[in-house]
Amino acid sequence: MKRRAPQSTRSGLRISMLILAGTFLTHHAACIHSSHLPAETNNSKTARTDSNNSARLSVHRKTSKDNAVYTYKIINNSRHHITAFKIGFDPQRETPELPATPIGWTPSEGLAQDSTTAPHGWTATLITTEETPFVEIEWRSADKTQWSIAPGTTSMDFSVVLPQEVPEYEQAHFDVVFSDLVFSSSTRVSARMASSEALAVLPPAALIPTLQEPSTPGLHNAVASSEEVGIGMAPTNTGMGSTGRPCALKAPAQPKDASAKEFETGDEHGLHDKYRKYLSKDTQDNIECMKNAASLGGGRFYLSSAYRPPTYQQHLYEVWTLHNRLKDEGGPECNVLRAAMDKEFKHHKLVARPAQRTSAHTQGRAFDATITGLPSNLHVDELAKNCKAVRPWPERDPVHFQPSTKPKTGSN
Repeated sequence: MKRRAPQSTRSGLRISMLILAGTFLTHHAACIHSSHLPAETNNSKTARTDSNNSARLSVHRKTSKDNAVYTYKIINNSRHHITAFKIGFDPQRETPELPATPIGWTPSEGLAQDSTTAPHGWTATLITTEETPFVEIEWRSADKTQWSIAPGTTSMDFSVVLPQEVPEYEQAHFDVVFSDLVFSSSTRVSARMASSEALAVLPPAALIPTLQEPSTPGLHNAVASSEEVGIGMAPTNTGMGSTGRPCALKAPAQPKDASAKEFETGDEHGLHDKYRKYLSKDTQDNIECMKNAASLGGGRFYLSSAYRPPTYQQHLYEVWTLHNRLKDEGGPECNVLRAAMDKEFKHHKLVARPAQRTSAHTQGRAFDATITGLPSNLHVDELAKNCKAVRPWPERDPVHFQPSTKPKTGSN
């Protein structure tokens, strides 16, 4: 995944909380364009602000014989700017929720033109996760000071075009990032799209203490009872910037076991022979068979990853997560950490969000490989099938292969 962190990235804390009191409004109107959404009425539930610290979301679905268009409308009733918006990620389980991708999306090219829309100065990105067919979609402002959704304003320019109706695009979680542009603080708040109206309510203590006492030691841990700062991250000296306070985010702990250290400092491809004994017998057979079949067909088989130690797999997840958080959180005081995460993100060549500690890779039943140069009459999936392997998610994760045979009881 390409990182597009704006220069004005802000510091602060991220809070992900499930708000069940709110509900979600679905407009089954006849027009595609968000400008044709029905006007709000002052005596309805939709006019309610539930304190002055909330963002309200509604969705307008237009279905035709060719596609389904979902348009999202955000009303910012808070006194903070909204600088990012995401649909389809469960913050409690830390899992994506959307089972279908917008029309024309591919892993290599990303989102197709006209498959999504965004306000001026915003960009849409589809996020994939290893070993799952589910995805999430995020919109982010390129410049918080110019293109945010200002307090008291409404944006109706977020939309997604799908081949057909997908209920999860109306029922999954959504979150918004509230940012204070003066004190450089940001808070991510999540809620679920459900029934008639959806509200993401900013807890009164989330930003206000940060604004009043930006350099108070331990403030972020005191405020964020359900924060995502954990995930095994170890304290590190990330310095202090012009804000006069240390970075509230900490770098992931480096793996301590010997095998994970080798993977961290080395190359997974180069370590394959040493660690192939941790692969199941059928996975080893898959690799050798596909390598030989590709060569006989005039192609090339390149193995990029196979077995991964569990602590190394978890470390990859933590690196990806923190790198993504730093797009919204952390001002100048986090520049040292941001540079370190940029470097490590590129070192690991991360694209999709890695699976957490337990995965098919850690169980020795998966490998990532790229096959090129095959003749037109031999497809990659056909070659894999002949070698008793399969790509479970060819569209989401085209390099990921697993044995098509079931694991034997008591074996890897």
